[in-house]
Amino acid sequence: MNKFFALLILITASISGCATTSAPEVGIYNGQQVSVSAKMIPGLIDSEVFLYIDNTLVIKDRTAPLGGSSQSLKGQWNGKPVVARLTQIENLLSSYTQIDVFVAGQLVETLTV
Repeated sequence: MNKFFALLILITASISGCATTSAPEVGIYNGQQVSVSAKMIPGLIDSEVFLYIDNTLVIKDRTAPLGGSSQSLKGQWNGKPVVARLTQIENLLSSYTQIDVFVAGQLVETLTV
């Protein structure tokens, strides 16, 4: 029974990966440059997402468990609504998440995590 428990812990640890972080990107909002970055911590069936604009945490949320290849998360920055549209991209040899960041309906930047 102890070997089964140890194997279960090993499998769980291998399925849930390490955090991935996007490179900070510079976007334009209302004629001003803003720094945008994201971090994702994958879990067994969902991921925790952190979105930063000008080093301010704007979104800290979890994706929907088994939520499909595209989801949206919402937050606020300087009193403006922020939407992060996450799209899972899978190619033959790679898999990554593309995050389109909108502030008040305006596309500010697209990140790759």
